[in-house]
Amino acid sequence: MDDDLDFCLNELINDQGHEQDMVMGRMRQEQEDNESKFEMMACDAVDKVDRHEEEIRGKCFQIKGEINGHMRFLEKELMELLQQSATDASMQRLRGTTNIFDVLRRWRERDSSRAKFQDVIDQISHCCNDFYSHVGKTLTDCIYGRSCSVADDYNNELQQLIEHLLAFANDPEISLDKQSFVNHVYATRARLMRVMVDLRSLRDSAAHTHDLRRDAERVHDICQLSRREFELKHKAALSQHEAESMHLVSVLQILALASKNAGEFDKRRKQAEQRMLDDRRKFSTRKTPVIDGHIDTLSNNSLSMTVSFWNNDKLLKPEEWSISMSTIKKEFCSQICNHYQIDQSSNKFEVIKVVQENDHNNRDIFVVHTLVHPPHAETVTKELMTNDTRSYCLVQKLESTLKHAVRLITLGHFGMEVMNPKWNRIYGHVLGEPGSTFWSGPIDRGGKPYFCPKGWKRYSLKVADNEAEFDRLWGTWHIVYHGTKGEFVGAILQSGLKVSTSGCYLKRPSVYVSPSIEYCAHPRYSRIWQKPGSGKYHQLVFQCRVNPRVVSNKNVHPETLLRDKTVLIDPNFTNKELEWVIPSANREDEYITDDIVCYGLMIRSSDEHPDKLSSSHWWSVSHCWP
Repeated sequence: MDDDLDFCLNELINDQGHEQDMVMGRMRQEQEDNESKFEMMACDAVDKVDRHEEEIRGKCFQIKGEINGHMRFLEKELMELLQQSATDASMQRLRGTTNIFDVLRRWRERDSSRAKFQDVIDQISHCCNDFYSHVGKTLTDCIYGRSCSVADDYNNELQQLIEHLLAFANDPEISLDKQSFVNHVYATRARLMRVMVDLRSLRDSAAHTHDLRRDAERVHDICQLSRREFELKHKAALSQHEAESMHLVSVLQILALASKNAGEFDKRRKQAEQRMLDDRRKFSTRKTPVIDGHIDTLSNNSLSMTVSFWNNDKLLKPEEWSISMSTIKKEFCSQICNHYQIDQSSNKFEVIKVVQENDHNNRDIFVVHTLVHPPHAETVTKELMTNDTRSYCLVQKLESTLKHAVRLITLGHFGMEVMNPKWNRIYGHVLGEPGSTFWSGPIDRGGKPYFCPKGWKRYSLKVADNEAEFDRLWGTWHIVYHGTKGEFVGAILQSGLKVSTSGCYLKRPSVYVSPSIEYCAHPRYSRIWQKPGSGKYHQLVFQCRVNPRVVSNKNVHPETLLRDKTVLIDPNFTNKELEWVIPSANREDEYITDDIVCYGLMIRSSDEHPDKLSSSHWWSVSHCWP
C-alpha cells in the first residue's frame, strides 16, 4: 500500500471529523431552537393566564366600586328619610354616616317607640350582610381564579333588601313624604341588577381562568413530552452518527493494517473515540458508548466484547493492581451474567483478560476482554446496539459495583483482513507503460462494456476468499462506479451502498451508479483533496459489480450535470446512458447488499488540479462547478 492510499485514508478520517463537527453543530442548533420553541409555548400559555387574571382583577375592582357606590347612595337616601322624622342632635350627628346599619341602629335607639321596627331593621341588616358577604366572596374567588363556591342568589338577596327597604319606608307611622326615596330605591335596584349581570358574566369568565390554567399545565406537559421525545430522537441520531463515524475509523484502521503508517492510524482511532466521548459530554446524553466492528453470525459464533473503564486506581502498586483486577473480573462477570440471565456455571460468558492501557491523551484506562457464547451473543448485541434502556441500567450497575466509570464498549473484531493486494492495479494511459495495466476498447462484462479506467489506481477489497469464488458470484455482473463523499466511505465498506430518496429519476429508494468513472469523478460526486507539501491532488471512487438482473432500459438514464447538452462527457459512452438507478429490493431497505458489491477503491492522483485534466474538459460546462 503506497503513500497515495495512506493520504486518502487520512483525509477520509479528517473529512469524517469535519462532518461530525457539522452534524454536532446542526444538532446543537436544533436543540437550542426546540428549547426556544418549547419555552415560548409555555411562556405564551402562562402569559395568557396572567393577562386573563389581570383582566378579571380589574373587572372585580370595577364591580366592587359600582356596588359600593350604589349601596352608599341607598344609605344616603335612607339617612335623609330618617332624618326627616327627627331634628334632635343625636340624629344630626348621623350626617356623613355612610353605613346603613349605623343609620338604622341610631334611629331605632333614639326613640324607644321605634322598637317596633326592630324586626324589619334586623331583616334589612341581615339582607345587606348576606348580599355584601356573597358578593365579596364571589369577587375574591374571581380574583384568585378559584371556582366560585357561593350560589348565584344575589338577585334574591337584593330583591329582599329592596322589599324590606320599601316596606320600612311605606310604614304608616313614617308619615313624611317618602316618594323621592321610593323612586331612588327602584332606580338603584335597576342599576344594581345590571351590575349583577356583569357579576355573573365575571363569574363565568373567572371559571375560564381555571380552564386556562389547566391548558397552561397541559401545554407544559406537552412541552416536556416533546422535549423528551426530541432528546430521544436527538440521542438516537447522535448515536447513529457516532456509529457511522466509528465504522469509518475502524474500517480505515483495518485498511491500515497493510500500511506502513498503522501506528498513526491507531492514534487517529483513539482520537476519534475521544471525539465521540467528548461530544457525548457536550450534549449531556447519558447512553451506552458502543462501537461495533465485524460481527460474525451470532447463532453459531461467539461475540467478542470489550468494556473499557477509566482507571481510578492508577496509584496502586503492581501487587495491589493484580488483586484489584481479580476482584474486578469476578464482579464484572457476576454483573453481566445477572443482567443477561446467564448461568455462570455454564461458561457461556468468559472474562478472558483485564489489561491496562492509555488513551490518546495518555490517561489511564483498563479494558475487560470477554467472549459471549451462543445463544446469549444475539441478546447482548441487540440490547447494546439499539441503545436499549436496559443497557443504561447495565452501565449504572457496572459503575456502581466496580467504582470505575465506563468509557467505551466494543463489539466484534477490529483486525479482519479486507484488502486483497493481489488484485491491486495501476491503469496506464497507453500500452507498454512500466508497471501498469492497459487495454484498448471494451471488455464484455455481463453484456455491458468495460473500458480501461486510464490514470486510476485500484486497491482491491477482499470480498471473496479466492478468484474462483469471485468469478462464481460476480464474474458475469456489470462493472460500474460510485462516487461518494468521504463521510460515507465507512458505511459503504461496512454495509454496502446506501439508498437515496431524492434525485431526478427516483420513484423509490435507489442507488446511483455509472459505467463511466469520469462521470463519477465530477466534484459533485467525488471530493478533491490536495496533499500538503507534495501539491498532489487525489480523488476516490468505488468500483462495483451490479447484478444484470436489476439493470434494464427503464433504469438507465441520461446525465444530469451538463448545462451544454452538446458536450460529450466520456468518449466511451453516450450521454444518454451515464446514470443507472438501481432500486432496492424492498422499500424498507437502507442499503443495497444483494445486487451491488463494492470490490475496489479507485484513486486518481495528479500533479495538477483535476479540472485541468483532458478527461475533465466537460466540468467547465457543468452544474455545481466551479
